[in-house]
Amino acid sequence: HDLLDQVVNYAAFVDSYGPLYPIRGLLGFYPGRFALLPYYVKMQEYNNHESRDLWEYELNFSKEEIRWLMDVLWEQGFFYSDYYFTDENCSYVLLVALEAARPSLQLTGKFHLYTIPADTIRVMQKVEGLVRSVRAHPSSFSRYLNRLNDLSEQEKIYLKNIITLNDASILTDICDVHCQVKVIDTAIELIDYKEKLAGSMKAEEYATLRYDLLKKRATLREA
Repeated sequence: HDLLDQVVNYAAFVDSYGPLYPIRGLLGFYPGRFALLPYYVKMQEYNNHESRDLWEYELNFSKEEIRWLMDVLWEQGFFYSDYYFTDENCSYVLLVALEAARPSLQLTGKFHLYTIPADTIRVMQKVEGLVRSVRAHPSSFSRYLNRLNDLSEQEKIYLKNIITLNDASILTDICDVHCQVKVIDTAIELIDYKEKLAGSMKAEEYATLRYDLLKKRATLREA
């Protein structure tokens, strides 16, 4: 599965977050380093813990270009570069790495004062044939909103009562199986968003309710 793949992450290594943190970041006082880690770790961090919607861009690189990119990243992995929050940041270094694999791209020359992830994507999309496909990964908050929008007004009241009363059993006599599935699935997504659950983290405020909801959901055969 893609989530079990290894990913390369470039980030600033920050030693403290005191009052001088933004100034030091703007002046390049923090070292930027590459790190190798499982893809699911970053997905959990961004997608679930920080509730960011993510988009995965598959680039149209040849096997030779990918091998060259891996060699470049391996070589740089032993060193660091000064990390600047506004320009020479993770977005900019990504473009540098892609240029190293395919010099004809000439991506970095389009940025002078600052670089942000959205601009990085726009630049790559303007190169004909570079982006092969795009896949979305909705955040925990977006998944909750999608399920919430599918509820009727009465089902939204049931959801509110479950969370407010901290009781998973109130649906049993007032809601059919289809209704229970929709409300329980929405409640679980809401709790996961509120608790910022990711990886091995466990719910605290709604720990018992989440367990009861999952147990109840397991008894319902409707998908």
